[in-house]
Amino acid sequence: MELLEYESLMRKLRDRRRELGIQQKQLAADAGVSAGQLSRMEHGKADAKYATVYDLWQALSRYEDEQAATAADLCTPTIDWVTTDQTGGGAARLLLNNDYSQAPVRDPTGGRAVGSITTETLLAEGSSDQQVTELMAEPFVEVRPDTPRAVVEGHLTANERAVLVWSDGTYHGIITQFDLI
Repeated sequence: MELLEYESLMRKLRDRRRELGIQQKQLAADAGVSAGQLSRMEHGKADAKYATVYDLWQALSRYEDEQAATAADLCTPTIDWVTTDQTGGGAARLLLNNDYSQAPVRDPTGGRAVGSITTETLLAEGSSDQQVTELMAEPFVEVRPDTPRAVVEGHLTANERAVLVWSDGTYHGIITQFDLI
């Protein structure tokens, strides 16, 4: 087993941190050191105790594990659907009873999602008597179960409210921003 010299080890840590897109401030906080101290260590201007270097690599490892997660790992497997034969009032009850802010919409016989509905839409005056088909928006984005977490995060930060996990004719679950916490 080859042991790396300190400078090589810290350079390797810096390079991996950058590959993962992690800011020094973020990694330093997770490892219990200041960003300034981490910067000096990465540039060979300060030595650190073994325990500090270990904590930095452990924090980095947690980021790697987190980024290795897939849509299948992140999704809530139960999807509560609003159906196209419901009124806005029925959809509102489903959302309120389950403390949801949005839900996918599909035909009552099943099949693919045909739309989505949000509490904002349902709070509009007169929506309780309207058919869901008159109130729904575009369907949520669908991804495969093996879609990496970073791609899912990209969808959820691009003004998408949720992501549906779909493959082989089956919905495997739904992912919302809450699921990424």
